[in-house]
Amino acid sequence: MTDTTFKDGISVLIPVYNYDCSAYVRGLSEQLRVLSVEEGGVEHEILVLDDASTDVVTLQANRSLHRVPGVRVFEGEKNIGRALALNFLLDQARHRFVLITDADAALISPRFLATYWQRRAEASVLV
Repeated sequence: MTDTTFKDGISVLIPVYNYDCSAYVRGLSEQLRVLSVEEGGVEHEILVLDDASTDVVTLQANRSLHRVPGVRVFEGEKNIGRALALNFLLDQARHRFVLITDADAALISPRFLATYWQRRAEASVLV
């Protein structure tokens, strides 16, 4: 896929294994929604790969994310590890800018998201 096929926006990638990330993803989704309103329509998506979690509670919580707008959840059949999970999610990303975060990270500050988005005009890659 070439750069021109990506939409202008943010794809947030979250690989997860045996961790209930539902509260984190819901909070992040709300922050992205607010950013979109404040910045005039920032397109965004949150991609979660449950990397073959074995904990039933985790599986159920992460599956509930299918109902959150802008969130796509993928379920791995076998554990492939963080690096391959991120590669998989990168292949699924629809937007030009990618933000990688962990499921157990502290919620990203809304100011960070706004700064991240505003800096896109200055760079071809944001890390």
